Amino acid sequence: MPGDKMNNRSLTLAEELNQAIRAGTTMEDSLNRAFAFLSRLFPLDLLTFSRNQRDKGLLHYIVHVSREGVWFVDEKIHLSGPALAESMRNRDKKLVFFNNNSPLVQDLSVILNIKTEASNMSLNIGSDSDYTYSIGLTIFKNDAYRQEHADLLIGLNETLATHGRSLLQHLKLQTQNERLAAANREFLRRLGYLVEEQVIGAGSGLKDVMAMAMKVARLDSPVLIMGETGSGKEVVANAIHRASRRIEGPFVSVNCGAIPETLLDSELFGHEKGSFTGATGLKRGFFEQADGGTIFLDEVGELPRQAQVRLLRVLQNMEFQRVGGSRSITVDVRVIAATNRNLPEMVKEGTFREDLWFRLNVFPIWVPPLRQRREDIPLLAESFLARKTRELNLGRKPLLGPAALGQLRDYDWPGNVRELQNVIERALIISQGDHLAIPPLGRRPVSPPVEPLSPPAPDGFPPLEQVVSGHIRQALDMTKGRINGPGGAAELLGLNPSTLRGKMKKLGLRITRTVGRD
Repeated sequence: MPGDKMNNRSLTLAEELNQAIRAGTTMEDSLNRAFAFLSRLFPLDLLTFSRNQRDKGLLHYIVHVSREGVWFVDEKIHLSGPALAESMRNRDKKLVFFNNNSPLVQDLSVILNIKTEASNMSLNIGSDSDYTYSIGLTIFKNDAYRQEHADLLIGLNETLATHGRSLLQHLKLQTQNERLAAANREFLRRLGYLVEEQVIGAGSGLKDVMAMAMKVARLDSPVLIMGETGSGKEVVANAIHRASRRIEGPFVSVNCGAIPETLLDSELFGHEKGSFTGATGLKRGFFEQADGGTIFLDEVGELPRQAQVRLLRVLQNMEFQRVGGSRSITVDVRVIAATNRNLPEMVKEGTFREDLWFRLNVFPIWVPPLRQRREDIPLLAESFLARKTRELNLGRKPLLGPAALGQLRDYDWPGNVRELQNVIERALIISQGDHLAIPPLGRRPVSPPVEPLSPPAPDGFPPLEQVVSGHIRQALDMTKGRINGPGGAAELLGLNPSTLRGKMKKLGLRITRTVGRD
């Protein structure tokens, strides 16, 4: 008879728990209701849902519920040797008691910063090939749970297991949706649909640049943006696209210097199936992807002569053929090109076609280097600091104090805005405390103001390649000839090491002083 009463009570409580959970309008509401119901039956400060991967000694907390609310956590705890041994001893038990003397509780107290006494009941609600799933009841008091609590919790096992599986499925779908959303955002970002809305410096150092950009944005004329590497040419191109009638269309960014010459035609204009070995299907090139929008040709000065001919034809007629194709493809694309090279000088040397130069140079815009618009440094630094704090999941943003800001203002920034972003990220990683600590930046004389380049360059004005060459030499001097690795010239300039070597080769630069291995 006592057993029948216990069974009847368990069935009644299980049904009441089931109704309480189902009454929730959201997953969080259902978990809060479950906590409230269980609090009437057991001493309870914390309800947890976790999974245990014993073969790796890994305990993964998924949900915490307390009187303060619900937290969907992603807390992975590597168990110590004694805690893992304890877990293995209890692997086949339906329910396990833990108290302050338990190695597992001692591990969790340290990792979760629980400084009070604690008792825990862990109910095994199922397993699969990889994990064992558990629901834990914790009270911050030692030796608080008795056998009657265990019997009552086991009587609720089926209901808890059913809703535990539903919770797991919900979180799995949520994770998949978040990953799909993140992948979609990255895809759209690459196409240019999602960009920073604010151009930092538009009202100060880039005021004249943005005024010119807005004048040409409403038209479909080609634009040529010139400036040093990392100065923000793509930001200006994005702003032009956003202010144009093509804002609903894609913004396709192409780094012409990063595409191998043998693949340029295929990447820019696409290819047909079977057009060459490995062409297993039809591929639409960047120009087709940009149809109805804008294509941004960064480092256009790196294009080989053959690709320049094809590009000129596209600019003239907006028609091309895919590699291996016989049908002309017509597109509606606005072309914005950018370069850090002196194209008029390249025309004189015969390395850049004069007719392509005239076609691209309809509306030239010069983006000044960061050292010529130092008033933008505080705004840029704060923006990068906020963004990188979020990306690195640091929680609290350090303060950019006067001393750190002074360091940033005094530096000459050979790598421009890109180098500033890298310095802020590196500072966030190494900083401790409430204030941002800027790593040593080296000392370089502040460059005198330089008049904006307006091609063709006036006589006596240093060619852009000469300025770039000087920056690279200074970076190599500062790093004692080291290109790769942390603190190397490539990192200092905000470039990929192979890109830097390619630029050095084109500029005829050689390393004259080295320390250690490159």
